[in-house]
Amino acid sequence: MILAQFAVTYSAPLQEVFATTSVAFVDVLLIVGIGVVLFVVLEFEKRLRGR
Repeated sequence: MILAQFAVTYSAPLQEVFATTSVAFVDVLLIVGIGVVLFVVLEFEKRLRGR
């Protein structure tokens, strides 16, 4: 499924069919960074509740 999402986002022929554009590298870093922060916060919360 993830491979299909990358194909639609970054493959030129599929970009034309689905009217999409590539995501800028800086935006990808921001998205991944926010995801990592949320993951760490939620894992920390789970450890606190486990005690």
